[in-house]
Amino acid sequence: MGERHIFVRFTGCDVRCGYCDEHQKTGVPMSVAGVVKTVMSLESDEGPHAFVSLTGGEPLKAASFVASLAGALRARGFRILLETNGIEWQALSPVLERCDSISMDIKIPSVGGHPDFYEAHRRFLEAARTKEINIKIVVSSLMDQKDFEKHVRMIADMVPETTVFIQPVWREMDTAKDYIESVFEIARRYLRDVRLGFQLHKMLGMS
Repeated sequence: MGERHIFVRFTGCDVRCGYCDEHQKTGVPMSVAGVVKTVMSLESDEGPHAFVSLTGGEPLKAASFVASLAGALRARGFRILLETNGIEWQALSPVLERCDSISMDIKIPSVGGHPDFYEAHRRFLEAARTKEINIKIVVSSLMDQKDFEKHVRMIADMVPETTVFIQPVWREMDTAKDYIESVFEIARRYLRDVRLGFQLHKMLGMS
């Protein structure tokens, strides 16, 4: 957050969170070479950038492509940030060593209206904790705070030094102050580094 990134956005995700603003968007087919060429052009024209962020949708739905792309970009000196829903732990292996940092979501069922991915998140953290990891948790006024606490305790047990960003859903930005303090109180019982996150691109009119 607050750094310049080049975003390579992949389409498609199975989770379909109720607050997602990306699942209806369509993409443009590109080869690894085509993406690399575009990234290098953006870096030349508008850089420097801190990372190339591979984001979604869900990039790990195309894990072999992501592994090839990350390897090609790192060979040209780029640092790679993988942004992921933190569920596709079985697809992580070929990508992991070609990424410099991972930003994963923790999905709370009562916020996104999807199944409970607690076990998948636990397996993902277990596989990824050798890397630098940041975690994002989207919260809302509808959230089951006991379920939130369960997930926070899992993070504390597995990666206690990790920075965790608490992000209110965008549609509740005007009212998030009514519940965000209680959410932070829960998180800080277990975690050392808890921060408030926002969708900066929307605040800056860049969506």
